[in-house]
This record gives sequence, C-alpha cells and structure tokens, in this order.
Amino acid sequence: MSELYGGIHLGPFTLYYSWLGTFLFVLVTVFTAKWYASKQHVEEVDDFIDVFIASCTMWLVVWKVSGMLFVLHDLFRVPAKVLFAAPTAASGMIATAVVILYIGYSIWRGHLVMSRMFDLIVVSFTAGLIPYCLFHLQLGQQMPRPFGIAMEGGQFAPVNVYEVIILCVNIGILWSALRTRDTTVSKTVIGFYVVALDSIGSLFVSLFSNHDVLWGFLSPWQWGLLALACVGLWGMTRDRVAS
Repeated sequence: MSELYGGIHLGPFTLYYSWLGTFLFVLVTVFTAKWYASKQHVEEVDDFIDVFIASCTMWLVVWKVSGMLFVLHDLFRVPAKVLFAAPTAASGMIATAVVILYIGYSIWRGHLVMSRMFDLIVVSFTAGLIPYCLFHLQLGQQMPRPFGIAMEGGQFAPVNVYEVIILCVNIGILWSALRTRDTTVSKTVIGFYVVALDSIGSLFVSLFSNHDVLWGFLSPWQWGLLALACVGLWGMTRDRVAS
C-alpha cells in the first residue's frame, strides 16, 4: 500500500500513481456518464462531458501555471525558474476558483438546466472517484490488523480504501436498481439517493481520519458531509411524498 506514494517508471519519466488516479477519474466519469445517459435517456450528456473535460484541462493548466505568479521577480534573472516553477499551496484554490467561474459562464452561455443533469453528474462523479481514491493514499488513525496497514511508526487505517469500498457498494446498489427498474427510485431524483449514500458512507469513513481543525465536535469536512447527507435525505423524502 505504501507504494502508492511512488509511481511507474517509464525510462527517465515517472508516472505517479496520484496522476494515474486523476486520469482514471476523468476517464471513468466520462464512460459512466455515457452509460447512465443511455440507460436513463439523458439528452444533455454531451454538454456535460464537454464542460467536464474542459474544466479538468483548465484546472490542470491553471494549477501548473499559477505557480509562476509567485516567482515573477525571477522572470529576467532566472527565466528557467519561472518556467518550471512548482505549484504552490494556493494553486489548487486559484485553479478551483477559475473553474467555478468557467462552469458558471458555460451554464449561462449554453442555457444549461443543471436540474436535468443532476443525476448524471452525481452518478458519474461517484464512479469516477473510485479509481481516484484508490490511487491517492490517505492514512488515518492507528488501527490494529487486519483493519490497518503497516507503515513507519505503526499501523494506520487506509482511509482511501474505505472510501473505495463505500463508493463501490453505492454504485452496485444503483446498478442493481437500474437493472430491476426499481419504481421506488424516481429517475429525476435518483441523484439524491446517491448523494445520501455517498455522504453517509464518507461521514462514517471520516471517523477513522485525523482532523486538525474542529468546529464544535466535527471537522469542516464532516460538517459538509452532514449537510450533503441532509440534502440527500430531504430529496428522498420529497420523492416519496410526491409518489
């Protein structure tokens, strides 16, 4: 498991497992979107894929280039340093902000109705996060065998593996429901079911993680998961009332 910190060596180059997980996230998300759209007859799938791929590409470019902004004073003295500047801690936030603006602009320009793509987005992202979490090693609290893995300093909970298990179970439930044409799961609100399953599962997994910052008795991440779980449960309740 500790090998996930490394990568695959291809001559002078190294394909880090984290990069592989990110690439597979994009690939699996697109594949799942097409599969789900064919099952549920979602006409906006092409719009979603176009915006999704463009957003991923934009995030990667901005994340890499934004590191140059912090070393511009070396532009004329050491040009190579600016060109090969590594992303900083703020690069991810800058890239995310740019992508959010781009998505908002795309929705406004294309007159996209997000409610029609809500199920598609939630389901495809859930599937895409499976390889992403698998190749992004995240260790949590110390755990005994067989629930923990041996690392330097003790045995720790492989939180990313727990997340993968939860996501696989949720996708399995969804796949089974689609195969059996479960009438209790409405096409228009199936995303709420997946949001509830994902959030509750991730909230349980977060109990094995280490949290440096707490707001009350939960971390900011756990509060966010709790809020998403409530939204998902609210959507499920609304669907049952409507039916």
